[in-house]
Amino acid sequence: MGGGSVFFPAGIYCAHDIELYNNTTIYGEGEASVVLIDSTGLGVSTLPIPTTGRKHDIIIRDLKFLGTTETKGFSEHLHLICFFAIYNVLVERCSFVGFRGDGIYIGLPDRGSADQHNENVIIRSCKFDGVNKKNRQGISIVDGTNILIEDNSFSRCTMGNEDGGLPMPGAIDIEPNYLNKSRIINVKI
Repeated sequence: MGGGSVFFPAGIYCAHDIELYNNTTIYGEGEASVVLIDSTGLGVSTLPIPTTGRKHDIIIRDLKFLGTTETKGFSEHLHLICFFAIYNVLVERCSFVGFRGDGIYIGLPDRGSADQHNENVIIRSCKFDGVNKKNRQGISIVDGTNILIEDNSFSRCTMGNEDGGLPMPGAIDIEPNYLNKSRIINVKI
């Protein structure tokens, strides 16, 4: 139930609801290591069980996360990576392509009573490509303290009015509005 490293050699890996644990590193060979997210569940997540508390010390590096927006279209709440109740997390040199919701969603869990805010998250040197603009943002932050987003690139993110839906705000969305419990402190972009 936690700890260790998982290496994804070059190839395509089909994934559905991968839960990350404490003291875990997942990494690959950059664009050649593709994690195809089924997009019917949470993708890669840290969704906590109420009694487990916050997840911590997670590194995700040198992977390509591929969604299914081209074949399945927009779905507001189906993200490639969902972080809930985390601290000390690094996402580096990854690609997020074809997300249906967000590439990375940093939010609050809707269950549990412990203090489950997000702290100390770095998203660095990543690429976010929505492919067809039938998605939300590259990154959404609903809750977080000490969040650093640096040296990333964003293209074809966010659905607009022309698609008949609600326009999405942009490549990065900071929306501290979840159940009036969100806190946004020291976010640097």
